[in-house]
Amino acid sequence: MMAFMYWILETGLLGEATSYPSTGNPYDALDSLVGILSGSVLLGIFIGYLEMFLFERLFFRSGFGLKVLAKGLIYVLGTILNLIVLSWTVATFKYDKPFYDPQVIGDVGDFVYDFVFLSVLIYASSGLVLVVFIKEVSNSLGKGTLVNFLLGTYHNPRMEERIFMFVDMKSSTTIAEQLGHVRYFELLNDCFSDMTDSILDYKGEIYQYVGDEVIITWPLAKGVKDSQYLECIFDIKRLFQDRRDYYRENYDVVPDFKAGIHFGEVTAGEMGVVRKEVMFSGDVLNTTARLRDLCKTYDTDIIISEKLLGKVVNPDQYEIKDLGENEVRGRQERIKIAGVSLRTIE
Repeated sequence: MMAFMYWILETGLLGEATSYPSTGNPYDALDSLVGILSGSVLLGIFIGYLEMFLFERLFFRSGFGLKVLAKGLIYVLGTILNLIVLSWTVATFKYDKPFYDPQVIGDVGDFVYDFVFLSVLIYASSGLVLVVFIKEVSNSLGKGTLVNFLLGTYHNPRMEERIFMFVDMKSSTTIAEQLGHVRYFELLNDCFSDMTDSILDYKGEIYQYVGDEVIITWPLAKGVKDSQYLECIFDIKRLFQDRRDYYRENYDVVPDFKAGIHFGEVTAGEMGVVRKEVMFSGDVLNTTARLRDLCKTYDTDIIISEKLLGKVVNPDQYEIKDLGENEVRGRQERIKIAGVSLRTIE
């Protein structure tokens, strides 16, 4: 979008000109459009690769300001390289000569050492740094939260059907006493960071962190598709088994988690004045918290309400244990629940 806007501005300013006023290099609106869009695509691929495969791990412990500064600097350097390579490529085709030809090199030099190069760099870099800033703000607020605030999605309270999953660390009190407050906090930070990919992969939204617990939610239609919520918790448990050597080496423990899962209707809306937050209110949250507590009672890691169990896709791949009806604090009626685990393939 920013690349196209730049081309519109350039075309409007140059009009019918056949050369750039500052450098004297030939100008053609169509060739300029192709070059600008090609460069933006290459830069987009470069940025996407860094964000997906490098930066999330490299900067996950860094502060907000350092992330923006470091990423911004790297993207500015990438933009400089991109502009030079692009101008070199354009000059090579324009003169139909090899890249080392003096005329090609001279054309690139005229562009690089002219103020127009600096102006393009400032324009592109400012846009990239702004995008980085917005992305980090969005990550800090939570997936989709910034967009919801901007669109006013929850400005007025609304009713939604949602799945909630309360994921709680097992034996957390013992682990906290063993590690001490600071090391325990670092352990939680590592755990929440590691499980984030699983949550996002299975389309979940992180609603809140509460002590050693993370509350994950899905709109009902999205969560029941391919049983995303169940696949999410099993993927989290597999992850910590795969990473057990790391946690044993750094914390002398291998964290494991239990979960309660339920769905129902909630009221969703913005709450607060000085600090706004999207809040969910409804009986379903109290019930889900109670199901999580029952994991210890029934010595099982995952408890799901029978109401939600009826919406499981491909139930044959899970071991389902009927746990009968249970009372839930704050509810007059009892709720039927079940324990769920992955079916062992023999």
